[in-house]
Amino acid sequence: MEWDREDLITSWDVAKMLGTSKAYVRSLEKRGLLSPARQLPTGRRLYRAADVEEFIKGIETKGIREKEKAE
Repeated sequence: MEWDREDLITSWDVAKMLGTSKAYVRSLEKRGLLSPARQLPTGRRLYRAADVEEFIKGIETKGIREKEKAE
């Protein structure tokens, strides 16, 4: 699904973008690697699509660097 970079998305959407679970998204938050842009009174967390895209780019860049080190 395409997101506008300013869209607020749920942890479920983040998990789908990362190809992982909502529990993993929470673990990223607890480790300070990804922060919600807003938390609703119900406890639901909303993340900026742009932040998630930047996080993914960082993972991809690190993966490329790690691969280069191994060669």
